Amino acid sequence: MHSVFIIDNPLMDYVVHEGAAWLERFSAEPGSMRNVGHDRFLEVVSSPQGYKILPGGSGANTARALAILLREDTLGEDTPGEDTPGGSRLDTVGRVAYSGAVGDDEPGKRFILALESLGIDLGLAVKPGTTGVSAVVVTPDHETTMFTCVGASRDFGPEDLRRDFLRDSRFLYSTGFVWDAERTTSALEAAVEEARAGG
Repeated sequence: MHSVFIIDNPLMDYVVHEGAAWLERFSAEPGSMRNVGHDRFLEVVSSPQGYKILPGGSGANTARALAILLREDTLGEDTPGEDTPGGSRLDTVGRVAYSGAVGDDEPGKRFILALESLGIDLGLAVKPGTTGVSAVVVTPDHETTMFTCVGASRDFGPEDLRRDFLRDSRFLYSTGFVWDAERTTSALEAAVEEARAGG
C-alpha cells in the first residue's frame, strides 16, 4: 500500500550561497525562477563558494518530507497512539511513491539513491539525455533565485506510469510544473483517469 503517488519533474538542486553581485552577473531578479540551458546552469554553479547537491523539484521535496515523517525510526517506541497493533504508522498509512523521468547520468543516479535511501518507492523512467538540474542561489537575505534546466523530466509520458503504484495509493499528488510539456501533461491526465477509475 502507498500513501501518496507523486508525479513531478525530478531535479537535482545545486545550492550556491552568494551575494547579490553574483546574481547581477546573470541579470537575474532576486527571487525569480528562470528556465535556462545547461551551459548557463554551469556558469551559475561555477561559484567559488562551491555548492551542495540535493534531490529537488517540488514533488521530490514533498516526497522526502512525507517519507521522513513516516519513517519508523522517527516514531519513538513509547509514543502512545502512534503505533498500531502489529505495525507502525508506515504500515498503516503506506509508503510514498514517486514518478518522473531522469537522465541516464550521474545526477540521475544520485537522485535515485537519495530517494531510495528514504524508503520512497520509485516509478522513475530513465531517459537518454541529462537529468533536470537547478542552480539555487541563496543570498545573505535568504532569498532564493533559481536557474533551472529541466532536461529529461519533460520526457515522462503515459507509458511510463507505474499504474500498480497508483492503484494502491490513497492520494495522487502533482504540481503545476508538470503542465509545462505535452508528454508530462498527458501522463498526469492518464494518472487522473486511473485514480478516478480506482476510486
